[in-house]
Amino acid sequence: AADIRLPDMLFAAIRQGPVNAARLTSINEAAARKVSGMVGMVREAGWVAVTGRNWWAANQALDRLDPVFELDGPAVDDASVGQALDTAFEGDDGARYFSRGDLSSVFDGARIVRADYAVAPALHLALEPMAATARVREGDVEVWMPTQAPVLARQAIARALDVAEGSVTVYPLFAGGSFGLKMEVDAGVQAALIARAAQAPVQLMWSRSEDIIRDCPRPPAKARMAARLNQTGLIEGWSAKVAAPDGLAQLWSRIADGATRREAIDAMAGESHERAVSGMDVPYAIPNFAVDHYPADIGLPGGRWRSNADSYGAFFTESFVNELAFVAGVEPLSFRIQMLGAHPRLAQCLTTVATLGGWQGGIRGSGQGIACHKMRDGYIAVMVEAGFAGGQVSVRRLVAAVDCGRQVNPAIARQQIEGGMIFGLAMALGASPSYRNALPAKMRLRDYGLPRLADVGDVMIEFMDSPGDPVGVGEIGVPAVAPALSTITGKRYRQLPMLGVAV
Repeated sequence: AADIRLPDMLFAAIRQGPVNAARLTSINEAAARKVSGMVGMVREAGWVAVTGRNWWAANQALDRLDPVFELDGPAVDDASVGQALDTAFEGDDGARYFSRGDLSSVFDGARIVRADYAVAPALHLALEPMAATARVREGDVEVWMPTQAPVLARQAIARALDVAEGSVTVYPLFAGGSFGLKMEVDAGVQAALIARAAQAPVQLMWSRSEDIIRDCPRPPAKARMAARLNQTGLIEGWSAKVAAPDGLAQLWSRIADGATRREAIDAMAGESHERAVSGMDVPYAIPNFAVDHYPADIGLPGGRWRSNADSYGAFFTESFVNELAFVAGVEPLSFRIQMLGAHPRLAQCLTTVATLGGWQGGIRGSGQGIACHKMRDGYIAVMVEAGFAGGQVSVRRLVAAVDCGRQVNPAIARQQIEGGMIFGLAMALGASPSYRNALPAKMRLRDYGLPRLADVGDVMIEFMDSPGDPVGVGEIGVPAVAPALSTITGKRYRQLPMLGVAV
């Protein structure tokens, strides 16, 4: 890269249609060319880019270009997404993924506790928008890009340019804020196509609005939960029905192709339901238990996200456990502990977080909530202490007790748990775009209610002294925060984001 001189480089800004855009229908090229520093324009299926001597000139010209896209099919919005999830429950594609015992005999004629939950699509919202730099010469393609999948990015760029894969070099850069989004390869492919058309090195950077429009969020989901309590207050039967798309399968179909794509999809086909209900095989001793998945087609492309389906699976299960504890008249911590005989490590996390946080039993007015989760042989318990003021949530403390085996670098592990908990807090309070006419209704970070430093109080992390093998800590901090937060006011929050939807 040393021989790329800044004066030789062009800068590109891009405008992309909605996720289901069929084609570009109109532009105002004459107005765009009046911008000083504008160099050229590149049109491809579903997007248009403008190159300039600097990014400001390219972006200004793009605004004047005013591209209009035609939709392929109906416009996706919140109502259509919700309807698609509801319709999935009535389909024939549902499959039982986790089960034990006999639910039918337990539920027959019994008093059943029921609750419906819903989570909206969750965006990645990394500080760094997607970007890539490319240089295309005869028989030599070079692309610099932040990526979590450099091999697949290289293959995608070769396919797009119709060149041999061996002629493409991808230089992976630090991914920055990623959370699964840098598995996508679009920015690298686009930069290469623009560089080929411009016959010059090109640096492409998406604007914040483009980053939001073309994000592939963690898919939305709905759950229909039902349980029966026996005379002693223990859970005798548990049924969870979940409607959700399979975001990871959609990701693989986008970024892979040919043999790679086929092998990836075939290998993952049998795991489709598991990926969509991951985290819902609860650790509690429930003798009659079942989890069913109903795949849904919502018209939005889903993707990988920090903790994936565990993020909503834990919200469904742990929020419902809190509701069952209330019905049973048992304090939420004790209600969980009595069902964790087979998972002493998780029980220890719960008792530890209660001690560290000064757990008061979740009584009204305490502002405290508690939840736990098991993920890939790792265990975490979270206690949240927060309050509401002026319609805003103010978190006073986040406390976690974690058992993820021996940690080679405890400082980095602590950072990962802290970051995961803030990520889970963002999912609980915002991070959802609200789609209207196939586009997100909010185009700026400030519109998403993301937690600021002033909104997060003390964060305390305690790692258990565990002899177990090390377990990854990059995602386990996310899932338990939202269900811990969902009951702190004495009301029940059954939707994410949760503000304004208490029942």
